[in-house]
Amino acid sequence: MRGSCVVMVVDGELDLAGLPELCAALDSIPEHGCRAVVVDFRTTRFVGIRAAIALGEFKKKLAERSVDLRLVSGHAEIDRVLDVVGVRALFCYYASLDEALGR
Repeated sequence: MRGSCVVMVVDGELDLAGLPELCAALDSIPEHGCRAVVVDFRTTRFVGIRAAIALGEFKKKLAERSVDLRLVSGHAEIDRVLDVVGVRALFCYYASLDEALGR
């Protein structure tokens, strides 16, 4: 946790195998009392369709609790998956972790 933000780094691939861990981590966020969650995809090579859908669902769910889910990406492949499932427009995108943290 950095300040009032939680930072989650997704390294490698976010597929069905990693989805339960991501969901469990995002489910626990309201307990941390933070105002924002930053998911850092800079070292991520792949995001599956179900993971992209889950991110969209968590964006809405966390917003209901006044927590902003933010993405740091920079990979066209990841942006394309989010676009295909229709959740890309839900997110503001940040070029760096510092930018996402509001520094």
